Amino acid sequence: MQCRVIAAFLLGICVIVCGGCNAAREPDELAYVVAIGIDKSAKEGLIDVTYVGALPVTVGEGGGGGGGDQTKMTTEVTFTAPSLAESRNFLNSITYFYPTLTHVKILVIGEELAKQGIGDIIGPLTRFREYRGTNYIVVAKGTAKSFFKNNKPGVPGSASRYFETMMETSSETSYFLRTTLHDFYLRLKDADGTSYATMVAVNPQTMENLPAKTKAPGEKSEEYYVGDIPRSGSNPVEFFGTAIFSGEKMVAMLTNTETRSLAMLTGDFKRSYITVEDPLAPKHRINVNLRQGQKPDFVTSIVDGKPVVQATVFLEGEVTSLPSGINYEQAEYKELLEESLSQITKQELTLLVARIQEKDTDIVGFGYHFRSKFKKLEEWEEYAWPEKFPQADIMVEVKCKLRRTGLMWRTTPRR
Repeated sequence: MQCRVIAAFLLGICVIVCGGCNAAREPDELAYVVAIGIDKSAKEGLIDVTYVGALPVTVGEGGGGGGGDQTKMTTEVTFTAPSLAESRNFLNSITYFYPTLTHVKILVIGEELAKQGIGDIIGPLTRFREYRGTNYIVVAKGTAKSFFKNNKPGVPGSASRYFETMMETSSETSYFLRTTLHDFYLRLKDADGTSYATMVAVNPQTMENLPAKTKAPGEKSEEYYVGDIPRSGSNPVEFFGTAIFSGEKMVAMLTNTETRSLAMLTGDFKRSYITVEDPLAPKHRINVNLRQGQKPDFVTSIVDGKPVVQATVFLEGEVTSLPSGINYEQAEYKELLEESLSQITKQELTLLVARIQEKDTDIVGFGYHFRSKFKKLEEWEEYAWPEKFPQADIMVEVKCKLRRTGLMWRTTPRR
């Protein structure tokens, strides 16, 4: 009986202690950090850390002496510190709100820091419990601080919702690809593929046309690097293209077209409009809404120690514009347009493969498809895929099928 009393007493103590909420804080006591920017500092060995936070603010007066409505005010502050942890200490020293990082949506890395190497930045982020693996990671052309300073969405809503929605819209064009902290870190530590991240920049909005390179034969749309889209008005900030890494260092940027090609090879391509030359009337253009038909197929082999890859990409399309009036709905004309689309896309994919081999960075992840060739992990590691990748024979094939012709099932010639 005495043991039961003691056990009940101890159980009651445990319930009281464990059921307490001594560490809880009210929402109006917190400063919610929604975005973090990290730049290389002008001071050797230090970094500039920019925090974008949402502070709870009371507006208006309630009746009977009560408080008004709660809203959130977005603010930003930059610190120079030796680490992210120390910059967080600084943040806590300037606000009476308690800073929390559990609602961070995006991490913006400055271009100079990305080229220097970000392994020492990414590692601690994955260890600290307040950073989530679902945080998006992007690289800013220029500095992250400038990106935040010039970012003016011009639409109502929270800053966190803006960043989250922007990244989710990547599937609409595949002109940029969303990358989470978890995905980036896995590729950083894995020798079978390398990391990449979305590029962001501030556009000068001068309407100057600065195409990145010569178009592929038959392609009518120009390709651009981030910050070079000829435009004016609206938010000067844009999400566009891709930063590619070799190890922990950024080695190059991809254009929008190269980014779309990357999405096709990785199987992350959803849809995108493409404007091509009319095969039978070159002065006219044809618009096609492309989408992924099925995941790409990879056939791999090793010939005399050299890796060989045959990659096949499957696309489906819907014709959305036929200015020439040619009846491409007819079987033989339809096949001609399908072949034209396949060849144009094949050229773009081939150019991308050549470029990433030149930069020695397997962002597509071809290495993953060679693992099954080896019985043991040690054998695969001894094969040293990163050293073999630049000399690999990689051939690309594209099979494009037109499934729909828009709202018209037959084009009638003009009279």
